[in-house]
Amino acid sequence: MCRGAACSSVCVTRPGDKPVPDLRTHYRADALSWVSAPFPKPADMSNERPIKLLVTGGSRSGKSAHAEATARALARTVSFIATARVDDEEMSSRIVLHRQRRPEGWTTIEEPIALSSAIADALRERGTERHCIVIDCVTLWLFNVLGLNEMSGPDNEPPLQIERLERERLELLAAVRDCPAHLVIVTNELGSGVVPMGRLTRRFVDEHGWTNQRLAAACDQVVFTVSGIPVTIKPAGRAA
Repeated sequence: MCRGAACSSVCVTRPGDKPVPDLRTHYRADALSWVSAPFPKPADMSNERPIKLLVTGGSRSGKSAHAEATARALARTVSFIATARVDDEEMSSRIVLHRQRRPEGWTTIEEPIALSSAIADALRERGTERHCIVIDCVTLWLFNVLGLNEMSGPDNEPPLQIERLERERLELLAAVRDCPAHLVIVTNELGSGVVPMGRLTRRFVDEHGWTNQRLAAACDQVVFTVSGIPVTIKPAGRAA
């Protein structure tokens, strides 16, 4: 709640209006409490069968916060698999914000490529009972697997690691299908705008879309986040 003159965030008001807080500041300070109240819980949350949930959406749409809120509601123990690599100061700042938002009791596994192995490690460490594994996110994982982080400039375009991608993707899909614990996967929704001009960008968007389709088919439920609002686009029990 905004505290008027005592509020540290920038508020936009009109005469007679109550102060409206700048959501950027409040979201970063307490993202889970802001998002968790309205989010629809998975339909089978009360059942013993593990939930497989894919959360997709655009940049800053509330994907990660919704995934984290869902994990907190599903399980007593949570393993968080982070796929980001710290390549620059800006990415480092983003990672710090995400770490601050996660509860202290969660186990974090940093794995940029071998997600199937990371899932197996999480299961060995925390078991399956009331355990949820969160993967955040598929987009950065795909970037790493394809070797795009190894480029040094526009003239340095090594061959994309397509064979490695297909191998890792098949292993990930098998791990998702066989996972005996709750599983929440975060990805981005790309390709809704114009067709990219660059060859590598077009291939990345294509592979990303194909990966999302296969993950959506493997998961029980799919949620699309828009402006912080989760919208269920594949309810539980619906065939892919």
